[in-house]
Amino acid sequence: MAVDGVLFAAAYFLAFRLRLDRMEPSYLQTIALTVGPVVFMKIAVYHLMGSYRSIWRYSSLTDLEELFARHVGLHHRRQSGSASCCRRA
Repeated sequence: MAVDGVLFAAAYFLAFRLRLDRMEPSYLQTIALTVGPVVFMKIAVYHLMGSYRSIWRYSSLTDLEELFARHVGLHHRRQSGSASCCRRA
């Protein structure tokens, strides 16, 4: 869970960075004040929804690669406007 917390915090910062042209001190202050509660809530939701159950113990790197590929493919389809998603070849 600690790794997830670090990754959530990094993603939170990068989301601000990608959205804004300049990182002014007020934005950095906002990030600093909100990153803790956001990371805590995300980990709590992941825990409550069962994402940390033992099934991940049996997952392999191949499973992770497939999950990542499907996520990227779905994201790409949404941006290109394709209505068909989640279809296996």
